[in-house]
Amino acid sequence: MRRWRARARRAAHHLGVPSTGKLRFAARALPWAGLAALLVWGMSLWVDRPVAYYFKAREADAGLFKLLEDVGNGAWFLWPSGVLALVLWAAWRLMGPGTGPTRRRTRHLAEAVTFFFSAVALSGLVVVLLKVVFGRTRARLLFESGDYHWLLFAFGSENASFPSGHANTAFAAALALGFLLPRGRWLFVALALPVAFARVAMTQHYLSDILGGAAVAYLTTYWLRTRFAAWGMVFFRFDGRWCLKPLRQSGPPGIAPPAEGVQTRPQFE
Repeated sequence: MRRWRARARRAAHHLGVPSTGKLRFAARALPWAGLAALLVWGMSLWVDRPVAYYFKAREADAGLFKLLEDVGNGAWFLWPSGVLALVLWAAWRLMGPGTGPTRRRTRHLAEAVTFFFSAVALSGLVVVLLKVVFGRTRARLLFESGDYHWLLFAFGSENASFPSGHANTAFAAALALGFLLPRGRWLFVALALPVAFARVAMTQHYLSDILGGAAVAYLTTYWLRTRFAAWGMVFFRFDGRWCLKPLRQSGPPGIAPPAEGVQTRPQFE
């Protein structure tokens, strides 16, 4: 992947294209998107149906996955974070200039919660659009009527298998939290894995649907981080690394180094 990104940067340099945040995102995202598409294609041909039949034969033993399945419902993440973001922004607006550090901390937290909400919401909207575009039949139809196909630009829940919305929500939430709390990023991803896989164990999705949902979550959440950094919210880049915006700075965001104690390690670089 690093070789492909380096080639993209060299090509842009020869064409006279300036090295911008959008170019960096494209150079990083396109190879991963291509790899995900190739894996989805291969899995749909040789992996999805055997895995679906395997879990269908063991459907009665999927009690634990039934509990995990509902965690991927976007409402569990969107409503609390959306309401909390509105409350924090309202509190920040109502605070006077004399509140000082408290007002800065409130805005900082409001930006972080807004990023989390936006990551889950944006990724979910992209998934809804892709479901219509690809029109893949649900896994349960494989057992009921033997249907196993992709029907472009199809509407209806029966043709809305790819990508998985539950898996997308789980990974978008995990990645957003990982960007905001870098020390726990692998823990958040580890927690998202069983939630996403529950849809396969319950024979509601194919394995490649899960991969597609996770790939969309990564691409949209990473892109959103670059946008928030461009808006001067939550993140900025310093010395080639992604950093959380400090509460106190001696200069404008994105130029001054992070204050002492602020996390500066790359997040999902």
